[in-house]
Amino acid sequence: MVSLSSNTNASTQQLVFSTDHDPLRIMADVPPFIPGAKALANNVYGVNRNMVNSDRRGLLGYFFPYSDMDSLDFIQLLIGTPPRPVGAPISVGSNVDKPVPFYLPSDLLNQLFSSPIPMPDALPLVFKVTRPSGNTNTSPPLSLLFKPFGPGEEDTRPDKPNNQGLARPIPSETVIDKPVLDNGMTVTVPQYRYQAIGDTVYLMVGPLGLSVTVTALGEVFFDLLPEFLARLPNTDKVALSYELEDRVHNASGWSSAVMLSLKPTAVLLPPPQVDETDAANNLDYSSLAGAAATVLLTDQFSIGDNVLLTIVLFTSRGDRVEHVIERTMEANSRLLQIPLPNELIRNVIKGLFTLSYTKKRGTITQSSKSATVTVSASKSENPAAAPTITEQKGDELSADTTLAHVVIPKYWPLANDAKMTMFWQITGSDGVVNMYMFRQFIVDATQEVVFTVPADYIKRFASKRLIVAYEIENPGTPSVQSELLLLQIGALQTQTPTITATINTQTNQPVLNGGTTTAVSVTVSGSSSEDENLQILNGSTPLGNTTARSTGKWDFTFVVAAPNTYQITAKALSGTNPLSNTWTFKVVAPLSLGQNHSQNAQGCYNFRGVNPQSPLAQGIYHRSATGGTPPFRYYSSNPSVAWIDINTGTVHATGNGTASITVHDSAGRTASYTITFYNVQRLEFGYTTWTLPDQPNLANYGLTLGELEVVRRTYRGPAGTATQRMGLPNELYWSKENILYNPDGSWSPNAWAMWLSSMGSDLGISAYGERRAWLYKIAG
Repeated sequence: MVSLSSNTNASTQQLVFSTDHDPLRIMADVPPFIPGAKALANNVYGVNRNMVNSDRRGLLGYFFPYSDMDSLDFIQLLIGTPPRPVGAPISVGSNVDKPVPFYLPSDLLNQLFSSPIPMPDALPLVFKVTRPSGNTNTSPPLSLLFKPFGPGEEDTRPDKPNNQGLARPIPSETVIDKPVLDNGMTVTVPQYRYQAIGDTVYLMVGPLGLSVTVTALGEVFFDLLPEFLARLPNTDKVALSYELEDRVHNASGWSSAVMLSLKPTAVLLPPPQVDETDAANNLDYSSLAGAAATVLLTDQFSIGDNVLLTIVLFTSRGDRVEHVIERTMEANSRLLQIPLPNELIRNVIKGLFTLSYTKKRGTITQSSKSATVTVSASKSENPAAAPTITEQKGDELSADTTLAHVVIPKYWPLANDAKMTMFWQITGSDGVVNMYMFRQFIVDATQEVVFTVPADYIKRFASKRLIVAYEIENPGTPSVQSELLLLQIGALQTQTPTITATINTQTNQPVLNGGTTTAVSVTVSGSSSEDENLQILNGSTPLGNTTARSTGKWDFTFVVAAPNTYQITAKALSGTNPLSNTWTFKVVAPLSLGQNHSQNAQGCYNFRGVNPQSPLAQGIYHRSATGGTPPFRYYSSNPSVAWIDINTGTVHATGNGTASITVHDSAGRTASYTITFYNVQRLEFGYTTWTLPDQPNLANYGLTLGELEVVRRTYRGPAGTATQRMGLPNELYWSKENILYNPDGSWSPNAWAMWLSSMGSDLGISAYGERRAWLYKIAG
């Protein structure tokens, strides 16, 4: 992962080490890895006392992923020649394709590297993998060098700002006058304990600095040439002090200073004083309690005077930094107070700084004497303050932080081209130390340094302890590591789950909240916190568990059965276990109208498709839908054969033939069956006369009195008389029955007629030749 830093004084921020799973990082042959180890000559990697003693468990390292890594593998760490096991074998477990952490105990390292003195031999560090099959593989070695002893004598008074065990430097001259300025001088650093080739000796000469690398054991000599001495300020005293640094960056601290007298070429102003120093000119940083220190300049200052205060810092790591503060007098005064930032003083703990100033009035410039101030810390603070995180609240960083901004406190010795590494370390739920190292290269040391850490390195470690630190390595000087920022990542604020949709798994059709479905399985989906574990319930009955994706989306499929009502909720299994909204639906049987039907409608009459009001039993058929979701609506594909009541599904025979009957439920589902009616007698209306020529037609197609009675009875009802129902005139209708009238038994040329309405007599006589209405049978 590569992300841009939020500040403009650094190159692009890079993730240079991660303990996350990454199959692409697997290497066939790779030695153990020690974060922060110093690359030395001959492929040796060095570690110092601070690194080994920073954790009570010892020196932290990692096994990188290797080929065919298996959860059942065991890894044994080995050190030395012959190889010596370090602790018990470590199970890979869940760390497949991830770096596996290990610790080298400090007491073991102190023992193994106790000799030879002054420079122990580097020892090979390897790991051996034992496979489930019993086969073994051994990694390439890491050549490790640890020096449990630093250069120089042990400090006999750690409470004082300087290393009281170191001998003082020996100057060839105690007074720097004109002959010395013209010819130069030497300073000798006595041979010290545990001196080794490759050590670096830093010499402070007033506000100036020099360094040499030890190439032969013995005294170390510094030649202070005339051109170097010429750079000394016009002052009365010059402090000489030195510090030792070995190849693995163990440091001795500064020696006590030797004060040289300098013959000034002009009258000097009084030296600056720091108000908070003691009689020995030592400043206890802890006593400042976060406040600034105050520099006091005592002289006659007039309006318009320009004052330049020069501060030269010498850190405990050998860095030299010069800083100038300018003031223009706005009032006459005998005292000028200038605050020194708290961070500046902190950066010089176990080091020192010199102070001098110039006062310019018009064209005349005067210089002051110089003062040297040592800095101690009674509460053992680190020169580099712990970082802060903009988003932290007290000692907690919210687990929901989307981007953490790690702010590096002002470090005055920071130089351009410095390398700054930020360490982000969390112990996971499995007890594994997860470390992430981010790096920036500084291009403008005057600007604030900020690292950005994405949510991926925060949220998944909710409720875990977080350790943040940084390391600064200025060009050509040993690195300095900050104090630790110790925080707690807050508990994950569990989002209340939400059910947003349910679908019929077979048809992919939605199942509405409060609706019905004929599904045999459904899929419910919704949103929640990212990676949240959820329990899905029907009422109070658990149906199963699911896990939200990194987007917070989740889904769950389960089997349903009819007829049942389901009340589905999703419960988060973290935090306070919030419960989602309820999604209710009813599972019903599939909508059905049953099998096809055929019916004999013998004796039923139908006029022009008009439905009788009181049909005969054989002229109707009733079938209700089953399953589905009421209310239902029924439709006929052929009303001229089968007329249907839209609400009840009752079918009336209106003709012979087949019709498709379809039902629609409220959910939009449909079902159908076909019905066939036969032997329905269709009728038509007309006028005719009763004559002998007409008789065959009447006899063949006309209706008997009984048949007319059936028509009258079935078409009569709440809507009116039969003729009103059929829309026919209210009069007598011919029957085909003659009237037996003559005494001799012969047929009269007259026939019976019938009133189809309730008006008048039921029967009448139609005389021969009269023209009357009639209903007659037609085919179809």
